[in-house]
Amino acid sequence: IVVGADQVDKTVAMVNETNRGAVYVIRGGAHLDADQIVDLADFGTGAFPDALDGHVAKVEPPAGSTDYHLGATCQVGDLDGDGKGEVIAAAALNRSSAGLGGGSAGGGAPQGHVFIAWDELFPSSAWAAGYTIALAGSPEVTRIRGSVSNPANQEFGEELLAGLDYDGDGSNDLFLGDLAGDGGNGSLSGVGHVIYNVVELKGEDVLVADLISSPPPGVGHTLILGPVPIAIGADTAVHADYDGDGLGDLVFCNPKDNPQSRTSAGTAHVIYGEVGGWPSLIDLAPADLPTPAAVRIVEIQGAEGAGFPGSGDTLCYSASGGDIDDDGVPDLLINEMEGDGFMPDGDDPGTELDPAPDVGNLLLINGAALLDRVLLDVDGNGAAEPLTDGLLILRFLFGFTGNALTQGAIGDGATRTGPEIEEYLARAGAALDADGDDTLQALTDGILVLRFLFGFNGSVLVTGALDPDATRTAPADVAAFLDRLMP
Repeated sequence: IVVGADQVDKTVAMVNETNRGAVYVIRGGAHLDADQIVDLADFGTGAFPDALDGHVAKVEPPAGSTDYHLGATCQVGDLDGDGKGEVIAAAALNRSSAGLGGGSAGGGAPQGHVFIAWDELFPSSAWAAGYTIALAGSPEVTRIRGSVSNPANQEFGEELLAGLDYDGDGSNDLFLGDLAGDGGNGSLSGVGHVIYNVVELKGEDVLVADLISSPPPGVGHTLILGPVPIAIGADTAVHADYDGDGLGDLVFCNPKDNPQSRTSAGTAHVIYGEVGGWPSLIDLAPADLPTPAAVRIVEIQGAEGAGFPGSGDTLCYSASGGDIDDDGVPDLLINEMEGDGFMPDGDDPGTELDPAPDVGNLLLINGAALLDRVLLDVDGNGAAEPLTDGLLILRFLFGFTGNALTQGAIGDGATRTGPEIEEYLARAGAALDADGDDTLQALTDGILVLRFLFGFNGSVLVTGALDPDATRTAPADVAAFLDRLMP
């Protein structure tokens, strides 16, 4: 269990550092199997429960951290592939509810900082009583600092996700959100940062601006821009493998977005993981959305804007997920923080329901229905075959529709025909970009798919079928990419 305590005070070198924050790490085990109250204020004193000594650690910011609010957001995820979780904590606070009771509602390190305490700091042996880790000057600590401009970070790390591989390189990646950042779409539009292969930053103190402009060898970065001013993009994010291809998919939420002029209705963009990673920039502004050939995105739009009759749905201010219906596909649970509902009619109860503005709702979105994965089995008969599925893909990429697309190319036992096949292929997007040039073309991607389904390999697979801008050129890499799409 990782618990953030962002308003912890401490005197350091005779200076009282208020709201410096801390993170407590409570190791799981039989010591938790008890009916007890654990007061973390007693940590490091004789009043702390004996049963928990050796199983609790305190993570503190470096000296000079007044108003850092370390732990305002914290997360656990395995970033180095050893099966053990790293502790990730942000020094960035922007949460109005934190001010209830007289606490601070905002603060943090300048532009926001994110610290990673690598698992070597948490050995499997018993920890010393009062075990405390300082996040400074250690090869087992990484510090990533927000950017002053391009993008202009304000609360870098206010949202954190870790532990999934978005780009298929076998190394888990890190998502860092800033709801108040501005990457060019206006104040409070929000920005998100995806850092690939973050293990290469172990022990480093880096600026995210440098990761954008000149990342170290082996490290990659994608910047995601919230769509409009005040959208507070990345205020919430959640991830899972929604399409079952083995890659992590990211749900990037913009609670105050204005889809189709619905003020504050909110949106959630499901960004599917891609082999090789996403492009360096994903701009979610409606006029600048990437093409499906570059990035596969599903946009979920809030239903009601301000004035119908409430304040606007504010979709996805909070989100979670899991396989709720046990069908093997993760589902989405997102809220409408100010969604409208109903209440009993007070004057004539039992006859009708009256509108209740801004009461808030929870939406459960079935992952299988919404986020169906695109495979090379285009006609849906359970097999991917060159003279049916391969031909359908090739014709589609040539621009054929209707009978010209499907005639003589649908296999026995097909479950999709006609318009269903067109719709299925229309949302394939980057899933069919076999050579990785961010463009779908019949004479490159279509030919590669057809040859692959015929069983070609080696140079015979790729010769004469790669675009000059291809980034996936080795026959083995093309084959591995397409093999992921086999039923």
